[in-house]
Amino acid sequence: AIIVTIDGPRYSETWANPENIPYQLGILAKQGTFFTNFYNDGHTYTMAGHTAITTGYYQMPNNDGTEIPLRPSIFQQYLNHTQLSPQKACIITSKTKLQVLSDCRSEDFRGRYNPVFSCGEEQAYRADKQTINKAIETLKTDSPNLMLIQLGGPDANAHAGDYDGYISAIRETDSLVYTLWKQLKELPDYADKTALFITNDHGRHANGHKDGFISHGDGCASCRHISLLALGPDFKPNAIVEEAYGQIDISATIGQLLQFPVISYGGKPIKPLIQHGEPIY
Repeated sequence: AIIVTIDGPRYSETWANPENIPYQLGILAKQGTFFTNFYNDGHTYTMAGHTAITTGYYQMPNNDGTEIPLRPSIFQQYLNHTQLSPQKACIITSKTKLQVLSDCRSEDFRGRYNPVFSCGEEQAYRADKQTINKAIETLKTDSPNLMLIQLGGPDANAHAGDYDGYISAIRETDSLVYTLWKQLKELPDYADKTALFITNDHGRHANGHKDGFISHGDGCASCRHISLLALGPDFKPNAIVEEAYGQIDISATIGQLLQFPVISYGGKPIKPLIQHGEPIY
């Protein structure tokens, strides 16, 4: 299972604006299941959103990357359950501060069962294309069973107040996830047996609210409403689900698909993704 998080685009510039995501909307959505009502129901910041996705628990860690999550991630839980090498679970990001996702404060897991982590270590951001290239290289060399890939271009450009750059980054990440999906189709270890979840950590303020696209972080609808597209052999193609789900449901769903126990903090398996066919692994 692979999770791709596209950091910080608004729904209004993605799934509500087809010209910005031609690959996801025009090609990938026809092969998978899209959720129109998917939300960040916790704190709408990068660290909080990614923590919710990876741990199934809404909390508010420091957003500067100085605080590791409270609960164990699905990566630690997977490695604990399977006793596989750390290379079989990995986190690859464009934002350096997300390295804290590889550990937690839980007494039973802290400093143990840590996944491999790769980020732009010498700078705050690594180019998203480099991050995807690193992910593909890792898939080829280590064949991980569980991976998170974070792409940070939309968020970085928006915070800089560069709307044109923000739109360009959305279009680039759209192209990159398509490149990743095509590569998965060509790799024997992944072709026709991989679940790919494409989602976001948070949205952004709507135009007219505070400083608009530049920022995020409150409970406004535009910050909370994100997207989820799920691709895989056991997911319905060209399907749209209107039932509401949230970030903490992703980890529970992956646990069900990969058949390992995941500690639940309120998240639930996403029914449309687990009720058809046999588990992927």
